[in-house]
Amino acid sequence: MFADPTKERNPAPGPSAVPADGSQHDWTQVLRPHIAPLLGMALRDTFRAALFAFNRFVVCTLTPRGLTWRIEALRTGASLREVLRKHNAVRPVDRVFFIHRATGILLCEVNAGKRNGSDGDTVSGMLTALRDFVRDSFGPEPEGELRTIEVSGVTVCVEPGPHAVLAGVVRGTATPEVRTVFRTVLAKLHTDFSKRLEAFAGETAPFADAAPMMETCLQIESLGLDSRVAAPTWAVLCAAAVSATAACQHWVKWDIRWRSFLSELRQEPGIVILSASRSWNEFRLQGLRDPLALDPMIQAENHGLDPERVSMTWQLYYALSTPFVVERARELLAPPPTVSFSFRNGILHARGSAPTAWRTTAGELAHSIQGVTSLDMSELVAVDSARIEQWDSYVAALRAEPGIIVISAGTKDGRFTISGLRDPLAIAPESILRETGPADADIDSDWRPFVSLDPQIQVTRAKLVLAPPPTVSLSVDGTVLTARGRTTSSWIAGATSAARHLPGITLFDTDAVEDTDLTLFMSVKDQIEEMSFDYLVGTPSLWPGQKTKMDRLNAKLKELDTAAHAANRKYAIEVVGHSNPLSDSATEAAQSEEIARRFLDSLRGLSLDAASIAIRGMGSETSPLRDPSRASPEHNRIVYLRIVPMNGK
Repeated sequence: MFADPTKERNPAPGPSAVPADGSQHDWTQVLRPHIAPLLGMALRDTFRAALFAFNRFVVCTLTPRGLTWRIEALRTGASLREVLRKHNAVRPVDRVFFIHRATGILLCEVNAGKRNGSDGDTVSGMLTALRDFVRDSFGPEPEGELRTIEVSGVTVCVEPGPHAVLAGVVRGTATPEVRTVFRTVLAKLHTDFSKRLEAFAGETAPFADAAPMMETCLQIESLGLDSRVAAPTWAVLCAAAVSATAACQHWVKWDIRWRSFLSELRQEPGIVILSASRSWNEFRLQGLRDPLALDPMIQAENHGLDPERVSMTWQLYYALSTPFVVERARELLAPPPTVSFSFRNGILHARGSAPTAWRTTAGELAHSIQGVTSLDMSELVAVDSARIEQWDSYVAALRAEPGIIVISAGTKDGRFTISGLRDPLAIAPESILRETGPADADIDSDWRPFVSLDPQIQVTRAKLVLAPPPTVSLSVDGTVLTARGRTTSSWIAGATSAARHLPGITLFDTDAVEDTDLTLFMSVKDQIEEMSFDYLVGTPSLWPGQKTKMDRLNAKLKELDTAAHAANRKYAIEVVGHSNPLSDSATEAAQSEEIARRFLDSLRGLSLDAASIAIRGMGSETSPLRDPSRASPEHNRIVYLRIVPMNGK
């Protein structure tokens, strides 16, 4: 790499190589191939020097050894560099070679007194061989220069020049300071020996005077810190990279929001942006804003910008776009609803109908509106102010009515016009018109049918569909229809089914409705279960005098059956018998079951629609219905009924 064949055929540009005419174009062509490599080399060296300086700072700050040096510097009052020189100062350069670039011949050599290595000619031959190898392997004109060779902890530092190469054997790795000194010495050698280098024909004696300059390289003093990047430095660099990435993401995220906000704000009428800038955590905006324009701070919040970080300075101005002029006209002139405005070429056009007094006032005030040069009322019909008031009252009354939506109201050709939507269950507009006026003949109405979800209209619709009895009231809350009061089971079932078809209703709540049929059923059930019948001891016959009670039981059972049908309920009957105490519990159970069976036989002629009728013998267990005044054990021979509803709430 040191002897470039192309340079031997085309020597470095000198006075003889400069074009005779000295044209700028030819100078550019001559210098262009040399500028890029030199610039790249300078940038690489600068980066390596900065990395080495940063690595040295980290090693002296974030490692135990470095902290020890800093503590010693503080304790002794010496500088950190003096402490480093005291503990680590070494002279890493052992040998320096001055080699002719074109021929590879060693011109001069100096050493630090250690001659254990190869002689200078051997090193020169090695470098020449490496040059030929690179040239043969990568082409005749490879880019860059061979500058470093590392072998077993020894580095050969090579600094190439136009006519010669300065190479040095360095223990460890070559620091940026070493390369800087080598480069300075090489430049001085080229300056002092330029003629001898250009006229070199193989004689090395004239270059013996280069030794004193080369010995400067041997005097380089290193602080003993490895130029390789230490682990703490990698950690710091990685942390810095992560922090830089996070910072970039943070900046880009807010920058995207800021630019999107500015783009939308520039399209907003009534706002003119004069300047916009941002810093790391602050956004600044200056411009002009019409009082009727949208609040920019609201837009900033919509784009995710923090209002506390956005600084806005707005100067007042009046936009002359149609919406703003019309809005200012409405605020200042306060027209009746029958008047509409448009704005073109500085002229404010008024259409519709208005009282004469308003026309006069509007003509006087129109010139106070920014941007308006004149008011055109040629299409404005004069009407009686009383009719206008009646019309306003009529429109206001319609807007307040449930089931009616007024879409537009105004005047056309001297007549009032109104259009909108009306639920068929809403009040007729004609009835309101008769109360408020004006005359029906002066109004053109256009009402389109629709289904209103207003609670009042929904209740009216529900009453028409469900037909509740007077004892039931209905109300609507959102999408829930609630019924309250007392009614029959049949109405509850029918209304629950019909309520599914009501528009806007998702739930029909009947928890607050008392089912009168079910109430009657439960009342009769309780009355039957309170009745009991006594049996004679030793016989399955009732005590005398209970026939009237038995007739009343039969009547209640028929009433229970009728109430169950009305309430759409099924029920079961259980006949429970008790016997007097005997010596054998099995006999007691059999006797109590026989009592229950005999009582059941007396009920079979009633044709009840019970789901089931069963008997149950309780033996001598004391009956809950036993008369406490009759304490004799034989008076435990009783029978009674239990009614079991099969389904219910």
